[in-house]
Amino acid sequence: MNYFVSTRDAERLVIGTVHGVLELGGAVDFSTAVRQVAVPLRYDVLVDFRNCQVAISLHGLFQLPDLLQGQALQWQHDVLVPHLVKATDLDMFLNFEAVVNRAGARYKFFTEEADAMHWLAEQRSVRY
Repeated sequence: MNYFVSTRDAERLVIGTVHGVLELGGAVDFSTAVRQVAVPLRYDVLVDFRNCQVAISLHGLFQLPDLLQGQALQWQHDVLVPHLVKATDLDMFLNFEAVVNRAGARYKFFTEEADAMHWLAEQRSVRY
């Protein structure tokens, strides 16, 4: 698995993109790398999983919020985290969305970036 983390400062947004096979341990490493950029800047995050193969079971996805809560670097702001996923993975991630949002995160899953950015703009208008 390879991942890339960049910023779009004008949009106050960190972009995290994953290529290759995404496994549970890699997801935790990726989250750590994204948080290292987003937390100090207090930016929201756009995650792009469209070019990766998700090799995490539904059970593994349900474990992920607890694993991420154990990270040393926690969100210090009301972060919004839209994710872009392949249409074939959307149902699995919608189940995950319900779990992480009950844990206090603000994740939402989309297949199109325009939809994700529209949701982000709406949520930001409510937040600010």
